[in-house]
Amino acid sequence: MATILPLGTVEKDQKALGEAVRVLEAGGIIIYPTDTIYGLGGNFTKRNTRGRIENIKGRASDSGKHLTVCVSDVAMMSEYADVSDETRRLITAFLPGPLTIVLSQYANDTVGLGFRIPNHPFPLALARAFRKPFYATSANLTGHETKRNVHDILSQLGERASMVDLVIDGGILPERKPSTVVMFRNGELVVVREGAISKEEIRKVLEDS
Repeated sequence: MATILPLGTVEKDQKALGEAVRVLEAGGIIIYPTDTIYGLGGNFTKRNTRGRIENIKGRASDSGKHLTVCVSDVAMMSEYADVSDETRRLITAFLPGPLTIVLSQYANDTVGLGFRIPNHPFPLALARAFRKPFYATSANLTGHETKRNVHDILSQLGERASMVDLVIDGGILPERKPSTVVMFRNGELVVVREGAISKEEIRKVLEDS
């Protein structure tokens, strides 16, 4: 049974932050609130973490879908992927915020890795305190709706919830659109998923730069 720690006061927030850092360092899995939905997180730098997260979600490891990580800033992002001038324009305009930017980690990377800097105090503080990327995929079973509170999320996961080590309870999250997901392919913008930020807003930033 995962430990559930609530947010809401300075003391509670600090306790949750410290425990989340400890769990991530140990290779554990957490559920935490973001500016859009609850995320499922684990230490990106530990080799087996991705497989554990995909197992919790019921997703095949060879699905070909990218996963997303949370970072503190563009400097951390640049340690793990090539950040182009166009990407930097989007970062300046929209981050922190509901935008996921998919970047290549190496030559001929056909899947890429999504990067997020959520506009929510907890994951921002965690990224700064942990000082490494952690996964930021949605906390749901693949193909199912992402619930807006941790108790419904754990109920949906069923027996798989036992694989989660820590749950950060940020209350019932407001209904919001998911993050917009973009990437650049051969220098051209590709909007993988239109969410909270419209295609027009993104194109305007690139055209006005």
